[in-house]
This record gives sequence, structure tokens and C-alpha cells, in this order.
Amino acid sequence: MQMRKIVVAVLAMSAGVPLAANAQLFSEGGGTSGLEDFQFSSAYDGVSVTVPGTSIQLQEGLTLDLNTDLPNDYTQVNGTLDNPFPIPDQSVVYTIYRQDYSAVIGNTAQPGWSGSVPPFIKDIVGKFTAENALPNTGTYEYDGSTVWHHTDEGNFHYEIDLATRKGSGYIENLSWNDSGTIKVSGTLNEANIELQGDGGVGVHEGVASDITTDNATLNFLYWGGAGKTTGKYDARLFGPAAEEVAGRVYDIDTSVWQDIEIGFAGKRPTP
Repeated sequence: MQMRKIVVAVLAMSAGVPLAANAQLFSEGGGTSGLEDFQFSSAYDGVSVTVPGTSIQLQEGLTLDLNTDLPNDYTQVNGTLDNPFPIPDQSVVYTIYRQDYSAVIGNTAQPGWSGSVPPFIKDIVGKFTAENALPNTGTYEYDGSTVWHHTDEGNFHYEIDLATRKGSGYIENLSWNDSGTIKVSGTLNEANIELQGDGGVGVHEGVASDITTDNATLNFLYWGGAGKTTGKYDARLFGPAAEEVAGRVYDIDTSVWQDIEIGFAGKRPTP
């Protein structure tokens, strides 16, 4: 199956009230793709937007086959979250990046009166790779996209040394603003690829370093004299032969917005 991607994300001003988060970020869905019967949890409460050209309303409690129900590889849906007076209404946009065996789903708030941003990545779902499916020699290289709340996606690259079971990579050219004039980049430092408590194989709390933009003023505002900052990253392998990787960068140290998260997903060439 050819790679397909969907972005469906939700943005809103937080006004000091963070959105609910799922208890488990990574999960395995139904069917051979791991994308069947996905249910939008209470993390998506308070918003309902219709996917153009369909009758599908993205909202809490909705169950979708992410592999077949959404019509386009890339979809961005806008709406409005009504807040009680005097809190301003909030603009809404859902984000889903879909591959053959995995999907990254985002939903978050724009900075509000509190200056905080609720965590963006709500679910990463798909068909987990079994630990014994990985060979003991060679290198797997993955390329794909970052997942955020702008349609101008950045680049993602990740490599796994199968002999040492270690992986590393980077993100680059992610748009910080709507116009795409400011770009974000960062390094995903080497980390162990191992079985995790959720049943997936991948990285837990790897170090993300040198997170920065190509705008000196913004770097000083957010990260002071160093002009760059650090964070963490999680990743899991998906597909029967580890055809895909997906995850997020989080706990990014910034003095202005809190809980900024960046999703990522990629595929490796297969015969």
C-alpha cells in the first residue's frame, strides 16, 4: 500500500484550562493495519468539526477506521470552540498523519491568557512491531514528516543500527508560524531501541537537543543567549517488519510556552 498521510489537528486558546490527555499515548489498534476502530477519547472533548466532503464529525466518542474512513491523505479541518463569556472563542483545527501501519493524531490549544499550550500529540496508534521481528545486523533508515498545527510540514529522518539496537535522527524545516517564514530544527540523540511497557518497541525519554529556529530574535525570546534548547522524544516501530516509525518530541524547555510538542512519522524503503 502506498503511504498515505492525514493531518487533522485541533488548536484553541488554552485560557489556563488544559485539555485532557490520554492515559496511554502509544497504543495498538485493530485489524492488520492497527488503524481500525480508533476511538476519539475525552482528550478531544469540546470540539466537533466536519471533514470536508463527508458526514464525519471529529469529536469525542467517534470511532473511525483510520485506514479507510478519512478520504484524503492530508486533511486539515478548521472550526471553533465556543467558550463561556468572558473567555474568547478558540479556533480549532484537527491533525492526523496516517501511514500504512501507524497514525499520529494531534489536538491542542493556541497560547491563551495563561501563556501555556496543552500537549499537542494526543494519540499515536498502529500495528506494533514485535521485538523478534528485528534482524540483528544492518541499518534501517526512515524518512517522513513532522506533525504539528501548520500545514507546511517539516522533515523527519531516523536511523536504527540493528546490531547495537540504537537509533538517532533529526527534524528540520518545521514551520513555527502560519506563513512558514520561521523554521524549527532539532536533533534526536542516540537512544536504546527496546521493548516498552505499552508493548511497543522503541525509545522512551530519549534526548532531543539543539532545538532552535532560524530566527535569532525568536531564539533569544524563547531560549535566551544560547539560542537553542533541549527536550525529550519517544518513538515506536510499526508494521510487521518495522516498516514505519512514529513518535513525538516533548518537554521542550522554553520560557514562554509550556508543553509544546512536535509529532513525527516516517517510513523506510522496502523491497
